[in-house]
Amino acid sequence: MSKNNTHKEIKKLIENTFNEVSTKYDTNLFFKITAEHMAKSFNSKDNMSVLDVSTGTGTVIFELLNKHPHINIHAVDISKGMLDIAKNKALELNYDNIIFKHHDVEKLQYPNHHFDLITCGFGLFFYPNMSETFNTLCQMIKEDGKFIFSSFTKDAFAPYSELFFDRLENDYKMQRPIKESGLLNTNEDIKLLVNNINDYSHTVEEVEIAYNITIMQWWELLNSAGYKTLLNKLGKEELLEFKQNHLNDIKKLSKDGNIKLHVNTLITTVSI
Repeated sequence: MSKNNTHKEIKKLIENTFNEVSTKYDTNLFFKITAEHMAKSFNSKDNMSVLDVSTGTGTVIFELLNKHPHINIHAVDISKGMLDIAKNKALELNYDNIIFKHHDVEKLQYPNHHFDLITCGFGLFFYPNMSETFNTLCQMIKEDGKFIFSSFTKDAFAPYSELFFDRLENDYKMQRPIKESGLLNTNEDIKLLVNNINDYSHTVEEVEIAYNITIMQWWELLNSAGYKTLLNKLGKEELLEFKQNHLNDIKKLSKDGNIKLHVNTLITTVSI
């Protein structure tokens, strides 16, 4: 199979997965907490032009507008289901300074030096052509502008995610996804991306996020984010079996039906 066909399949899988989880996506508090920190990491000006890629349900853009109400936003996502929810939120909140675009981020055609700021919440590491897409997006940013993106730390969701992957591998021979271009979960990964062509200066802030959830909320998390891609590979009976066994694994680490979820995130600010 050609590389282009592989990338098309990956994008279709991502699109379908996030269409499916769109109505549950906002139950994950760590997305909003991270977006709040992203919104605080820059100073705005009136009529500032912002592009938010992988907008999802609008978590980042609504935190940006909460702190910077006079900016103008172009919001892009490949998932129509996610974008529809963001559009409905904008209507409810009476925002008229957002332009929504259902589009593949890797095929955007905005002019160079067009935006003051580009933001991306937990999206860059999904792109099959991550480095190429990052470089293209940076060209769309004005001189002295910024690119702010978030990613998970290497230890985010541990130890529960390890139990998840181990159970899938041991019981169903399903290997965990490995991305050659990296998951942006370390400073080294981020530096390789940011400086792959241009020597952009950048800073990385680690945000500590931890809170208690129930065992069933952990299962809901798995079904409302990227993990769902792997769960969808299981048959109906396999899924029921996996759920029982995995939640038994989690229960061993719980106290009174609760576990402590650690979701530390990295917020990278790139200066153009």
